[in-house]
Amino acid sequence: MSRKKYFSIGLTEKELADLMRLSEEAGVSRSRTLGRLVERAAGETPPDEGAAALLLELRRAGSALDGLRRSAEKGGLPEAAELRAALEENRRAEEHLLRHFGV
Repeated sequence: MSRKKYFSIGLTEKELADLMRLSEEAGVSRSRTLGRLVERAAGETPPDEGAAALLLELRRAGSALDGLRRSAEKGGLPEAAELRAALEENRRAEEHLLRHFGV
């Protein structure tokens, strides 16, 4: 996204320090950090760059848990109920990511 609208704002020392810290932690410019904050405040939470990778890992883990559950139901490995609970927790985390990040 091209940022072609410019304006000046005044910040307190703490606000500037917070902005710089948030930008550094996210690995993005201060302009991008402010843009993200505005999008979130407006209810337009953009996808996070790391969310897609995290979602993929959650899905892989869920698939592995489901395979273990199927094996346990056939009479091997851990208790099927424990695996079912872990799989449900994984699905809740995946749904949370989808809602929160819009991936």
